[in-house]
Amino acid sequence: MFKFLRSYDATQTMRMKILPDSSADKQSFDRIETFDWRRLSLNLFVIFHLSVLFVCGMPGTFPLKEKAAQFLRPYALRMGLWQSWDMFAPEPLTLNAYLEAEVEFSDGSTRIWTFPRVSEMGVIDKMINERYRKWAVDNIRLDKHSLFWADTARYVARKTNTVPGNPPQKVFLWRYWHPIEAPQRKYVPAGYRARAGQFQKYKFFSYRVTAEDVR
Repeated sequence: MFKFLRSYDATQTMRMKILPDSSADKQSFDRIETFDWRRLSLNLFVIFHLSVLFVCGMPGTFPLKEKAAQFLRPYALRMGLWQSWDMFAPEPLTLNAYLEAEVEFSDGSTRIWTFPRVSEMGVIDKMINERYRKWAVDNIRLDKHSLFWADTARYVARKTNTVPGNPPQKVFLWRYWHPIEAPQRKYVPAGYRARAGQFQKYKFFSYRVTAEDVR
């Protein structure tokens, strides 16, 4: 009996100590009781975002990275967070390249539509359009990405369909490239830019535009 009373008194004393005695203590108690889901969500997002940057920006390939990338790569691609290492050692790109589209309209006239070129942009435009340049020069230009050539031509057709009654009829995609000599073979002064006549060119895709393409 006495043992039970002592246990009961101890329990009541613990409860009294836990409950707040003042309004300030009550506010602190309420903050402890209320779980901050917003902070947890923000922390989880930051951790996930940093994981994407770390995994998708890491050079090289190995099994653990590839397994993680299978899960994270879709998010990275859609958010523009992917990173390729083409400009870094041991095999950086050895050419300057850009793309142009030649558009033929229903009245027989033609127009050249140029894909984004960093060398022709100001500082602000470079920040905005660099991803589009990488899309065109680093991807669409290559034969291994020929699956996307028709979609690219349709995109150009929509962008150039600006005159009522004179829609684009054909789109031709041209690639231009100029080899970069190795430093030990040829001195290239700072700020040097290849002239237009030094670029080789090749028409790598032709597309006939339909009415559905420009709607």
